Parts: sequence; structure tokens; C-alpha cells
Amino acid sequence: RAHRPLEFGVVITDQSGAILRFLEKPGWGQVFSDTINTGIYVIEPRALAEVPADQPYDFSKELFPKLMAAGAPLYGATVDGYWCDIGNLAQLVQANEDALTGRVQLDIPGRHFPGDIWIAPGATVDPSARITGPVLVGENSAVRADVVVEGPAVLGPNSVLDKGCRLVRSTLLGNAFVGARAEVSGAVLGRGVYLGTGVVIQEGAVIGDGCHLNEGSQVRAEVKLWPNKVIEAQAVVNQSLVHGARWQRTLFSAASVGGVANVEVTAEAAVRLGAAYASVLQRGDALVMSRDSHPASVMLKRALMAGIASAGVRVYNLESTPLPVLRYAAGALGTRGGIFVHSLPEGACQLRFLDGRGVDIDASLERKVENLYFREDARKVAPEDVGGITYPAKVLDIYVTGYLAALGPLETQTAPPRVVLDYGGGTAGSVLPQVLAEYGVQALALGVGSARGPAPAPQDTSGITQIVRALHADCGLQLDPPGERITIVDDQGNVLGPQQALVLMAALASRHGRAQEIAVPITATAMVEAVCGSSTRVRRTRANSRALMEAASAGGLALAGDGAGGFSFPGFHPGIDGLFAVSILLHWLAQEGRPISQLMAELPEPAVASRSLPCPWRAKGQLMRRLVEATVDEQVTLLDGIKVHRGNSWLAILPDAARPLVHLFAEPVPGRGGHLLEEYTEMVSALVAEAQATAGAEAPA
Repeated sequence: RAHRPLEFGVVITDQSGAILRFLEKPGWGQVFSDTINTGIYVIEPRALAEVPADQPYDFSKELFPKLMAAGAPLYGATVDGYWCDIGNLAQLVQANEDALTGRVQLDIPGRHFPGDIWIAPGATVDPSARITGPVLVGENSAVRADVVVEGPAVLGPNSVLDKGCRLVRSTLLGNAFVGARAEVSGAVLGRGVYLGTGVVIQEGAVIGDGCHLNEGSQVRAEVKLWPNKVIEAQAVVNQSLVHGARWQRTLFSAASVGGVANVEVTAEAAVRLGAAYASVLQRGDALVMSRDSHPASVMLKRALMAGIASAGVRVYNLESTPLPVLRYAAGALGTRGGIFVHSLPEGACQLRFLDGRGVDIDASLERKVENLYFREDARKVAPEDVGGITYPAKVLDIYVTGYLAALGPLETQTAPPRVVLDYGGGTAGSVLPQVLAEYGVQALALGVGSARGPAPAPQDTSGITQIVRALHADCGLQLDPPGERITIVDDQGNVLGPQQALVLMAALASRHGRAQEIAVPITATAMVEAVCGSSTRVRRTRANSRALMEAASAGGLALAGDGAGGFSFPGFHPGIDGLFAVSILLHWLAQEGRPISQLMAELPEPAVASRSLPCPWRAKGQLMRRLVEATVDEQVTLLDGIKVHRGNSWLAILPDAARPLVHLFAEPVPGRGGHLLEEYTEMVSALVAEAQATAGAEAPA
């Protein structure tokens, strides 16, 4: 008999045990008995003949009613005694408590101490530990000094509660390690779970088998981690982690949040993230938003807008427009910032966050948004103060007007250039044809995305190179899907590497753009200085896009290039803009009067090589300190990481901000007079090993 029969099949029998009536999982209005249908079924083989072999079939809902309707004899035996369905975690914990307090007659191994405390063979308990029953300490488990255990709690076999940790109303299934000063309350830990020092697991959480939670991380109430997940140090997990392998301690990487759409970046997470971003602004402020045309981008943008509106911030919805248009509109519309939603191959997505100038947000704003997101402390406003969503008119016209004004007239004595233009499946086709038509540019368009459906995967460069050769075009240009970066193909069908493209653009800006100063990152080739000569100064920035755009915002620059195909033109706006780069390049080539292949033959060739090495988080600080000490006799720059200058060679060492890696960039490469990359690869590897030995490996063996 059950006090709450709603979760079971309800049964009525007569005095002989014959079943008169039953109903599977009724509502309270349908409950006609507290006798439930559960336990062991004894079934004649001929009854099983009624069960189809090739489809799902429910005994309670299908077989039993069919047999009863046919008049077959069905009997039930009402039995007394303990019974508990442990189909959910709360019932599992209840069953454990019932067993430890004697409600169930089980043979529990080990010694029974007063207060319903059971200590299994091989287990050790430090005298300073405080245990309040009912508690089972399983075989070969260890409860170390100053540990607090409050029952009902089960410590499975071969588990360890390290010094000063606290375990309350929780179940450990075995082979678990709970680190020093960790706190576990009302949770279930699977087999082989590792909790580092100071980890906090809140009420109702479930940690699957083999999960590894690094020091200081937290798992919020009711969150579930599927098996074999890794949680980084200091991370706060506030949503269940099913498919992804890791949960980082930070959301942002280079002003963006990314992951697998609808798995790691869900609609629920997007609502909270939008609310968190809006909460750092004032009520009544406005943000501008756009996206690509992928369905996942549509879904996530709508979720972000809902969160933003809930915090009392207005949204200017540009629907599906390229990222450079969004950057320009952020300033033109007088907003406080913006968000661009972009889908990547293999289901990934990226949310790009901008400030009111259209520049990527800075690290301090990232931290503010993260703190609100992880604390779930976003602002909620009264219903009448919820932010509105509007669709501003003629934003593309505003962008194109500014674009043409900044570009100026096409100065050429020859016919307008013929170009093969690959849009990479993005939405730049809504802007560029109109601009190019103003100058009579003949452009063969490839990879045009749709505003109403999924964008096709970006093409590789083999297609555009073949078409350039076949048509004898002046050049080929391929945009990335957001419209930020370009790949240049010369008139011979040769693809320029990103550093080659930077050298070309720097040379043309110096010659025809009347550039007095350009900006490039510290990892850009030294050939930039070589092609600019004395007439144009080269400013070095930190090795990220935001630093370049900040330099562009400060004024005085004619061009900023990131060495990865991205260019900013401060005379137009400070954001990286592949759409404007297409036209300005064609303008400069028209003024040059020579094809790209001839220009490249005269320009020095970059020789930048790069390498990434593993470096655990706990080793990064010591690594950089030891590198500073090791390079005391070298000529170094400490603008971003460490850059070593030795004659005509240089090497930069940069810790990765989002991953346990360190990146090395060097010029020239070995074989061309430069050995810095090999020399410092050996040095960094040795120093990382030293730092790991000092600080300890991030994960236990």
C-alpha cells in the first residue's frame, strides 16, 4: 500500500485476490485505492504470446487490460513489508536512510555504533572527525581529520573524505575523493568522482561517474553532470552539463561566448546571458543586435533579446546583417553596445559582444557580465519597464552612405577591375553589390548566403582560385561569413597568406592611402616596417582584435591590421570591416595600376611561424616569471607576453587566455637564419615541467 499512489498503477482486488479494476498512474480524482501494482509478475507463457516482439509494449497499459477484457484470470497478492521505488535520487537517499535506521532488515557489513553509525571492515575514521548518524562508512574508506559527516549519508567503498571537508545528507557510490574543505550537501556522487580542495556541491546536485572538479569550483542546486566531465578551477556550474566535456571557469574568450548550439549554449543560457549583459547598463539604454541566417542563430538571438528586455534595456533588431554593419550601427544609432550571433561549422556558435563604439567589449566588462551570470543576479524590472524591441529603418542605407563618403571617388585611368567575390555563405551580399555598382566594378559573386535559411558552409579557396585563373580576373576576394575578414587571391590564382595580405595592405596604405601611422599586433611580421619605410610609422599593439580596434578608436591611424585577414579603417569606423576592406583594396590597386602578382614579387615575404605548447593553468604564472628571469640579457618587449628581439629575428611568447596553452610566434623560421623558435620551444617545455613539479599537476594521476 502507498500513501501517494499517483506514481503507480492502482489496483482493487476481491477477497480471493482476483483483480477487479486497475488504472495506471491516475490523478487524485481517479484514485480508488491505495493498493498499487508493483513487485514481481508471475505470467503464464500463453499470456506472453500476446506481446508483440517488434515494438515497445507496456504490460500495465496494454497487456493487462487486454487480458482482463478477454476474461483471463488476473490475481494480485497484497503483501506487507518494506518497499521503495528508487527510480529517482530522492527515493534512493530515502532507501539508504531506511536501511541504516533499521526500517529495512539488511545485513549491513561492519560494526554498528550508537547513533546508527556503521563502519565497514578496512575503513578508518580520524578521532577528530564528527559523525552524526545515520551514516555508513564503506569498506576501505577513510574519514580524515576534522571532517564533518551528517546523516543520512553513505560513503561507498574505497572513498576518501579529506581534511576539513563536510558531507551532509549525501551518497557517494564508491571510489570517490572529496578534497580538503570541500562541502557536499544533499547530493549524489557517482563512482570515481574527484572533488578538489574547496569544491562546493549544493542541494540536489548529481555528479556522474568519473567527473573531475578542480579546486574552488561550485555546482549549483539541482544541477546534474553526466559522467566524465571536467570542471575547471573556480568555475561555477549553474546548468546541467550533458554533452560537453568541460565547463570553464569563465564564459568569455576575446569578447565572445561560444560552444555547441543548443547543447553548451542553450536558449536558457542565452536568456540569462542577455539579462546579465543588460544589467551592467542603465534601464532604458539600448543595444543593437544582428545575426547570420542559421536557424540556431535565430533561436539564440531571440533568447538573448528576451533576457535583455527583462532587465529593462531596449533592443534595436537588425535581423540578419553582417557584423561590420552592426559595429557601425552601434555608434550611428547611439546605443550602449551590441551582440552578434554567428553559427560555425559542426553545430558550434559564437556570441560576439560589442560596446557603444562597435568595438569588442573589454575584460572588465566581461568580468562584470560573468559575475552576474554565475550569481544569477541579473536585474529584473517591473512589467511596465520591460525593454521594447524595435526594427530601425534604413540602417543599411546609413552604413552605405558612410561607406561611400569614406571611400571617395575611384581614381583610375584604366577600366574598372574584374573581381571574383566569394561571400563565404554570409550576408555581405546585402551590401557590397550596391557599393561596387557605384564604381562599375565587375564582380562574379559566389557563396551568397540567404537571409531566410541556413548559410552554406564557407567555401575553401580552391574554387575561387580556379575561377580567377579561368576568367583572367584581376583578383579574387573571399569574405568570412560574418563579413569581417578577407582572403586575397592574386591575378594568377595564388592565395595570399594572412601575413602576406597584411604586408600588401600596409604597402598600399603607405603609398596611396597617405598613411602616417598604422597599427599591427606584436605577432605581425617585421616586413610591415620594411614596406612602410620612414614615411609611415608602425604602432605595435597587443595580440588581439580588441587592442587593434582600441588603437583605431584613439585616432591618428589610417589602417589597423590583425595579421589574420582583419582590417580596420578608422576614417570610416574603428571596427574590423571586411566589406570596406574589399573596396579600399580595389581602390588602391586601381591607383597602383599593376596586378597583385607584380606587387607581391617586389614586396618582402613574411616568414612568421607559430607553435602551441601545453601549459596547465597553475603553471602559467611561474612560467612567465621564469621566462622574464631567463631573458634578462635579451632585448625584450613586455607589451603582451614576452617578445624577444635578436638581430633581425624576433620571438613572442603569449599565454592563452582561455585554454591551458602557451603560444610561440617567431620570424624568421629555422632554415632562414632563425633558431629562436626551436630554442625557446625547448626552454618553455622545460620551464612548464619545472612549474608543474613545483605547483603540482592540475589533475591527479
